Amino acid sequence: MKILITGATGLIGQQVGKSLVREGHDLTIVTRDAVKARLQIPFPAEIIEGDLGKGPIEKLKSLKFDGVIALAGENVASGRWTEAKKNELRNSRIQMTKNLAASIKPVEIVISASGIGYYGDRGEEVLTEDSSAGSDFLAQLCCEWENETAKVPAVRHLFFRFGVVLSSAGGALEKMLLPFRLALGGKIGTGKQWMSWIHIDDAINAISFALKTQSLDGAINAISPQVVRNVEFTKALAEAIGKPAIFPVPRLALKMAFGDFSETVIASQRAQPTRLEAAGFEFKYKSISHALENTLGHLRSGEEVLVAEQYLPLKKEALFPFFSDAKNLAKITPPILNFQITKVSEGPLKSGALIEYRLKVH
Repeated sequence: MKILITGATGLIGQQVGKSLVREGHDLTIVTRDAVKARLQIPFPAEIIEGDLGKGPIEKLKSLKFDGVIALAGENVASGRWTEAKKNELRNSRIQMTKNLAASIKPVEIVISASGIGYYGDRGEEVLTEDSSAGSDFLAQLCCEWENETAKVPAVRHLFFRFGVVLSSAGGALEKMLLPFRLALGGKIGTGKQWMSWIHIDDAINAISFALKTQSLDGAINAISPQVVRNVEFTKALAEAIGKPAIFPVPRLALKMAFGDFSETVIASQRAQPTRLEAAGFEFKYKSISHALENTLGHLRSGEEVLVAEQYLPLKKEALFPFFSDAKNLAKITPPILNFQITKVSEGPLKSGALIEYRLKVH
């Protein structure tokens, strides 16, 4: 399929792009900064520069796509929810979707990111895709976003209501992690609220599965079948990194830090992936302990992992000589580290080679 992706430089966008290329799909991305995107996306794609937040993109009108995966949208957790921030969140979703609809010819399928926040704070209620929307700001934003996406010309419309996406490469888990690494983590509020989550691998596999499964249409709860209470999530996270979690976060402290967004942080959503399971989708990570061990387990032994990916249209035989020359290590190391080689074994890098170097730890 020829697929258009918005939000391709984000956490999910980068991984879904790699997955779709491996499956043989032809990808095009639309981005506000083509140069920056070329450095960030780890997969081959045609890049079209343009800002869907400001208006339709003329170049897209001349192209034919089989499907669209719309993942763009301002991060809901990127700051306090002032009225200005709320308008920014809304415009980045609603206006962008309107301009997307005006930019493309009819397609077979549109997959759009939404969120489990669609349901609002629902306590102990078990939520399926047929459950009603909540009444708070985020719930109404998700509802309006999905309604606008339904107007994009397509045969099938899928609204992926993602829970907390667990990944070692960023996202919500990265924001949660710092206090736990400092042994200052703990449950949020009472800890009794239900948390809906999904491992990044399952999120990507679910999108690929939906592309191929004609029976899927409408809302999709993109979450693990094992929803957990916040206190259980807290315990699993602490065990994964080998730290205690004994400092609860009071509701008042959240309100002071996040404003209205604090109500979303402590909302209880006991959702189930009813439609994915009915269609035969198999989750790789069904338990929270397994998912967190996979994403964070390396921290328990003191290891740090940095992943940086970039796609280059060259065969590995052409690239390998560059990476096997120790002198080039400084060129691929962030300048802020001031990486300098002081001594290196003779010849190309290979097993057993020794490199002495200096850098700034900051």
